[in-house]
Amino acid sequence: MTVGLILLAAAFAISAAWMVLANSNRAERVLFFPGQIDPALQGESRVVPRYGNTERDIEVLISEIFLGPADLSRTRVVDKQSRVNAVIVRERTVYIDISPETMFLQQRLPLSLEEAFSAIEHTIGYNFRGIHNIVITVGGQLPQQPYFEV
Repeated sequence: MTVGLILLAAAFAISAAWMVLANSNRAERVLFFPGQIDPALQGESRVVPRYGNTERDIEVLISEIFLGPADLSRTRVVDKQSRVNAVIVRERTVYIDISPETMFLQQRLPLSLEEAFSAIEHTIGYNFRGIHNIVITVGGQLPQQPYFEV
């Protein structure tokens, strides 16, 4: 009887440790997408890989946004062919550069580029509370700004 209880306790301890270790590389994040009928942003919970590196974790979050919502009553923020070129975190500011095709692909969607960026900023701000500023560029340029050359 005592041996059975010890074996049961050991099995429980091993399974609990396994569960903690197996789930330590995942994080539950909330992504925000506009509704099909109501354009207000609505949260959608998703479990994504966690790398322990803020830049990589934000890049994964943005990639999930680009995939679009799982709930069909919501609409995507940007076209699924959009890509993240770079994510850089400096102090409390995130710099995100996305592919230039995004500007042209955005015309197929109900959201303007500014509204799409606002949804991305809202999602990042909600999931990463330490981030205070978010700068999104397209092909290295700020949208709606004069072209910058070096």
